Amino acid sequence: HFEKTLDYLINSPIPLEVRTTVHTGLLDEHDINAIMDDLLHKGYRGTYYLQHYIDDPATFAELSAPLRELDMQQLNRDLELVYRRL
Repeated sequence: HFEKTLDYLINSPIPLEVRTTVHTGLLDEHDINAIMDDLLHKGYRGTYYLQHYIDDPATFAELSAPLRELDMQQLNRDLELVYRRL
């Protein structure tokens, strides 16, 4: 259902912000590039927001803080990319 919903939103006049929370223990640069490639393939041309994972006990999973930062130089720039470090 997620794919159908994303396709619908990308191709509708509804304003859409696409963002991903990044924990480098779960997602690396290759994964983020694959997500961006998929978004482009679906026709998304907006800004893609990456947000830094915040190590907070109130999150839904028990994750430790990431051991490294995302290497922004390894990400393709076919979409406008904004990285939010909160």
